Amino acid sequence: MLTPGEIRDKDFKASFRGYDSREVQLFLELVADEMELLNEENKRLKQVLQKKDDELEDFYAKEETLHNALLSTQKFIDQQKDEARKEAENLVLNAQTEARKKVQKEIQEVERLQKQKDILIQENAQFRQRLRYLINEHLELLSRLDQEDKNESASK
Repeated sequence: MLTPGEIRDKDFKASFRGYDSREVQLFLELVADEMELLNEENKRLKQVLQKKDDELEDFYAKEETLHNALLSTQKFIDQQKDEARKEAENLVLNAQTEARKKVQKEIQEVERLQKQKDILIQENAQFRQRLRYLINEHLELLSRLDQEDKNESASK
């Protein structure tokens, strides 16, 4: 690649009816100055590109983290559902066994199960509310990150 210094240092042989050496030298100086500006601009643009590449890599890492968090949350929800379902199934079986033994205990057991069911429903509703909150927090985080990216892009 030709450098600005090489352009400035270029000597031409003098010839009869040749170009004015002063004009040639001024033009070479102008070309060298322009080349320096272009080299500086190129260097700056490479730095900007590297910064954007780094930001994109950071974004992908955050996206992966968020994706893993969502998968983990979904797995936790599924486990909670399975545990609640299994617990309910066990309670029903126990209630049926007790119902066969004593009618009086069946009434008491049904009342107890109803209370537990109400608690499970309430806990399930609370859990869903907490999950919605977490999801909304993650969505807000993504929105803020998107807005920050837009603001950074607009400021450049």
